[in-house]
Amino acid sequence: MGAVKMDRKLTKRKREKTDGDDTDDGGNHQESYENKIDAKRAKSDNRLLISSLLLIDKTSSDGNAKLSTLHFVQPSLQNLLDEPELLDGFRSEMSYRATRQADDQLCYDTERRLVTWAIDWCRQTAEIGDVHHANDKISLLRACCAPLVLLELGCQSNFNHLDTAHISLCNNSFLPAYQMPPSASFLNWKTIQSLTKWTQRELKPLCLRAKEIVLLKALIVLNPDAHGLSPDAESSIRMLRERVHTALFQSLMETFEPIAAASRLSQILLLIPQLALMGVDVTEQVRVRNTFNKQSAFSEGLLFWQLYGDIFDDVHNDDNYLEHSASCSPTDSQYTNDKYKSNNAF
Repeated sequence: MGAVKMDRKLTKRKREKTDGDDTDDGGNHQESYENKIDAKRAKSDNRLLISSLLLIDKTSSDGNAKLSTLHFVQPSLQNLLDEPELLDGFRSEMSYRATRQADDQLCYDTERRLVTWAIDWCRQTAEIGDVHHANDKISLLRACCAPLVLLELGCQSNFNHLDTAHISLCNNSFLPAYQMPPSASFLNWKTIQSLTKWTQRELKPLCLRAKEIVLLKALIVLNPDAHGLSPDAESSIRMLRERVHTALFQSLMETFEPIAAASRLSQILLLIPQLALMGVDVTEQVRVRNTFNKQSAFSEGLLFWQLYGDIFDDVHNDDNYLEHSASCSPTDSQYTNDKYKSNNAF
C-alpha cells in the first residue's frame, strides 16, 4: 500500500513538471509568434517603401505633355517645391537612346530637364519622411542634385548603349568622352572622363536591379548632413534613411547568401562617396559658368542661380548666398523683353 502511495506521488510530481514545461513552451511560442509578426510587418513596410520609390522614379521620368507657364515669370526654388505644377511643360519624357551628339542647346535642355527631375525626386522622397517645409527640401536638393544626376546618367549610359566612350543624355543625345563638351554643358571634360570610367569600373560590374537603384537614389537624397536642415527635418531624414538602408539590406538577403549580401551592400554604399566627389566638380563647373557666362544665349535664369550660385557666393551662409545670387541673377522684368521670351527661359 505504501508503495502504491509512493507511485501516486511520483505520478503527481511528473504531471506537475509536465504542466510547467507546457507553460514555458507556451511562453516561448508566444514570443516566437510575436517575432514572426514583427518580421512580417517589417517586410511589408519595406516592400511598400520600395514600391513608393519605384513610383517616384517613374513619375519623375515620364512626360506630362502639359504647356509651360514659365515663359515670362521666373519662380524661386521655394515656389517650384511648393507648387510642382509650375514645372508643367518642362517634364518631357526622359529618353536615352543617344542618337545624336549634343550641342549647346541640347546640353541646356538636358540640364533643365534633369534639374526638374531632381526637384521631383527630392520633393516626393522628403514627403515620405514627413519633411514638408520648402527650406528643408531646398537644403536636400542642393546637397543631392549633382550626385543624383550623375547616378542617373551613369545608369542610363550603362543600360542603353554599348559604346563606353559616351555619356547618354535624357533627350536622346550624348556627350563623347574623347571630345571637349559644348560651352553650355554642365559637365566639363574632366567630369565626363571620370563618369565614363566610374560607370565601367564600379557601376557596370554590379548590374544593379531597379529596386537597388531607387534605394540608392533615396540614400543620396536623404542626406541628414545637408547644410541648412532644421533639427526636426534632420531627425526625420535620419529615420527614413534607416528605413531605406534596412529595405536595401533585406532585399539583398532575400536574393543572396548572407556573406554575398553583406559584400554587395558595402559595394553599393561605396558608390555614394564616389558620386559625391564627382558632384563637387559638377557644382564648381556650373558656378564658374554662372560667373563668366551671364549673358549666354541659353540663360539659366534664377532657378540655377539659387541652386548653385557663382564663385563669389558663400555657400555656408544662406542669407548672403541667396542675396548675392538674386542680385546678380536675371530679374523677372528681363523675361518680359523680347530677348527672353523664348522657351529657353527657365
